Amino acid sequence: MTETENDKTLLKISGVLSIYEAEAFKNELLSGFEKGDELYIDLGSVSDCDLTAIQLLYSAGKSAARLRKKLTFTNIPESILQTLDNACLSIEKLIKHDEKEV
Repeated sequence: MTETENDKTLLKISGVLSIYEAEAFKNELLSGFEKGDELYIDLGSVSDCDLTAIQLLYSAGKSAARLRKKLTFTNIPESILQTLDNACLSIEKLIKHDEKEV
């Protein structure tokens, strides 16, 4: 579900985020970036995820930095934190992107 108000877009994600949902999730992310300068992604209702979802979240962060848009992940569930941990990644790496990396 996507809500937009005052150049701020809230994208609420629910259910499983895996390779099977990747294309639809990617399209939601791209649509969110087109709607405003600030994108908030509420992950609180994500029940499970795989590395494909993590890669898309990381890519969203890089895209936000490149497009000079604000991206905020909210309500990050244990399932995503566990997938990050299993891949030896940290939440900080997911959400912080240096413009020099872009």
